[in-house]
Parts: sequence; C-alpha cells; structure tokens
Amino acid sequence: MKATEVPEAKETVEDGIMAIEGDGLVLKGKEGGKKEELHRVQIYTGVKKSDNHTELTGTHYFEGLDRKALVRRVTCFIQNHYDLTNLTVISNCDGGAGYQFSDFDGMVEGCKVHHHVRDLYHVNKKIRTRLNFCPREFVNTMVRELYGVIQDVRPWIDTAMSFAKTEKDIEEVRKLEAYIERNKAYIPTLKQRGIKTNIHLGTAETNHRYL
Repeated sequence: MKATEVPEAKETVEDGIMAIEGDGLVLKGKEGGKKEELHRVQIYTGVKKSDNHTELTGTHYFEGLDRKALVRRVTCFIQNHYDLTNLTVISNCDGGAGYQFSDFDGMVEGCKVHHHVRDLYHVNKKIRTRLNFCPREFVNTMVRELYGVIQDVRPWIDTAMSFAKTEKDIEEVRKLEAYIERNKAYIPTLKQRGIKTNIHLGTAETNHRYL
C-alpha cells in the first residue's frame, strides 16, 4: 500500500502502543569507493514469540536515499493509516543527524503521547568509548547503574575525572557529561517510565543485515 493511499478503515493497534525506529546505513559503491547513505524507518506494534525466536508484528518498512523525502513519506503514511488520538508512540534511535526527537515528533503529530528513547546500545557504547582510560570495573558499574541516577550524574563524572591523566582524558569526560545532559530525558528505559509493553526497541540495526 502506498504512503499516500488512504485506507477505508484506519489500522488498529491492539494495546494502543506503536514503535517507530530510524537509522542510516552507509553503502559503499564498487566504483571508486563512492559512499551513499540509505535511510530507514520501521514501524511495528508488537512482538510475537515463537519457539526460540521473536517476530515483530504490525510492521511497515521504509527506505530511501533522500532522508527528507523519506520522512515526508513516513509522515504521510502514519497520518493516513492510524488513528493517532489514542495511540502512544515510542520512538528509538541513536541520535544521529536527522534522527532526533523533533524528527519523530513531526511524523506522529496528534498522537496521545510520544516517548522518545535514546538507543540503549549506543548510550552504553558512548560511555565505554569516552571512558576507555578508566578502570573497567568502574565503567561497567556506571553502565549498569546509570539509569537509576540519570538526574544526578555528577558523582560519576567527578570519579571519572579523577582517573584522567591527560588533557585528552579530561576532554573525553567533559564530552560524555555534555552528551548525558543533552539526552537525559531520553535515556530512562520504558520500565522506568512506567510503560508496560512486550515491544523490544533497537531492532532497526538488526534488520540492516537483510538490506
């Protein structure tokens, strides 16, 4: 079904929750090593468990080399196919250019509530990369406990700073602090936000393999 096509009846979502994820995939060309970025957005409304694997349900996938055109197409599809009035939307991404809260918020304008989540894998990776000079035990503990102290990360930042030995180390800690401050509204997990759902976020990159 085309994004611009208006169905006779809007698609229903059983538990009133829809997930939307976006990400970019760099494609390397064979000739001259030219690179292009394929932009992807996926929508799903649930997860079905079968034997030893899970399967997304209510899925719709969108791809394109022009990100702005893709966003317009997805926005048109969502607005035409869903009754957003009573729909809770959960968006998830790594925070790259073009994949921010505002980008998803425009797609789902009119929904009941929109929760934006910074992808867990990328938050953990950012911490480990910035603090690679710190003791592994400290970093592991910070990754594990960050979500319970997100509103007050100063003790963690101060401790990380105490491990710094060079100006570069100090700069890495400052960059991490700024990253957490920018994203602290998006870092708490769904459980911490009181959202009960069987939806598992972070599947967009897994589906890159198919493409």
